[in-house]
Amino acid sequence: MSAGRTFTKALLWWIGLMIGLYVLSLILIPILIDPDPIESRVPPERDLELLSEAVGWYEIEPGACVLLTYAADGNLAFVSMDEDLFLQRFELIEPDRFVWSPGREQRGRDVKLLKGESSEVTALEWMDESNEARLALRCAGPYEPRDATFLNGDIELSGTLFVPTTPGPHPVAVLIHGSGESHRDNLWYLQIAHHVLSRQIAVLLPDKRGSGLSAGEWRLAAFDDFVADTEAGIEFVQSQPGIDASRVGLVGVSQGGSWIAPVAAADRADLSFVVSLSGAAVTPNQQLAHESVQTLAQMGFPRPVAVVLQPIASAVPKARRPVWWDKNGDVDPIPYWERVVAPVLVLYGGEDERDNVPVQTSVDRLASMKARSDSEITVQVFEGVGHGFREPGQQEIRPDVLRTLADWVLMRVEEDRE
Repeated sequence: MSAGRTFTKALLWWIGLMIGLYVLSLILIPILIDPDPIESRVPPERDLELLSEAVGWYEIEPGACVLLTYAADGNLAFVSMDEDLFLQRFELIEPDRFVWSPGREQRGRDVKLLKGESSEVTALEWMDESNEARLALRCAGPYEPRDATFLNGDIELSGTLFVPTTPGPHPVAVLIHGSGESHRDNLWYLQIAHHVLSRQIAVLLPDKRGSGLSAGEWRLAAFDDFVADTEAGIEFVQSQPGIDASRVGLVGVSQGGSWIAPVAAADRADLSFVVSLSGAAVTPNQQLAHESVQTLAQMGFPRPVAVVLQPIASAVPKARRPVWWDKNGDVDPIPYWERVVAPVLVLYGGEDERDNVPVQTSVDRLASMKARSDSEITVQVFEGVGHGFREPGQQEIRPDVLRTLADWVLMRVEEDRE
């Protein structure tokens, strides 16, 4: 037998073996990987009256007012949106006493609430690292946090409604979360909320169902369930004092912008705007396939090999959450975007093409939709940033992204007022 025929035979045998292993992998992955456990979750309890006494703005350093607001764990959190971006825990220990945790490397500070003659909290008092007494007086802030509790059927959802302190009524944006567990303590969402609030627009930042203080379960939910949660949030803010019920919009982030925002907004004439941040304009199955190829390429696989291995890589998350993928995997957002009446803004980070989202495909699909419909949609890609609109190594969303978002939303609500 010639060497050439021997090589051909060995090559065919190797190809056959690889195909067999490939097919076997696709068969075995759903069998060998156990789905994520679904546990009945009870949100933590809290003493809302005691927490609400302390909520507000405090001057913890000369000229530096920081917001003490409701947190997703049933306590409070200090939040700074200035150059020193942080979220620090503020845990209720007993009436008028908290433990403030500035960071992992620092010990917790025992904080007392000081009250005036009317029993309102006027200051916070604690001992610093040098055992010196420190005082943080209440100060005026640009917006106030309000506890937000509302129902979607028998599911109680919780969050924070941030309302500007200037005279109202104010327009309002309802934020929609991305995938996985997600809640109001996420600094990504808080930065978005802060910059929208800077334009005198209120923001509802809920805990996603099954996260934080919200009941329910996100692992088994269909997109229609999240849409119903969003609709419950809209109804809630429209009933709140200081809110202009005729000027309400949606800001969806990642999964929230991909599939929940367009479904929630379809055929609604009462929305002033819809924003999608890093939201893919393809089905979840197509988005996962893209993400799997990029992940394999980042691991060092040549792109042709990554494309071949993609079905195996995609099979793993589907095996972990089979119910979710069965319900949501084939939802195409484009038919819903076509039915959105409100003006739409879609923002992408250019580097997301090499990570989570097929940016160019999404841009092309949205452009084709716009060309064949009356959709009022603006799409913009910011180069140099990825899924979170952050530059490498940075925690903050890039300022031009936040400015574009906030200014566009302001323009839309001003048009609605006219």
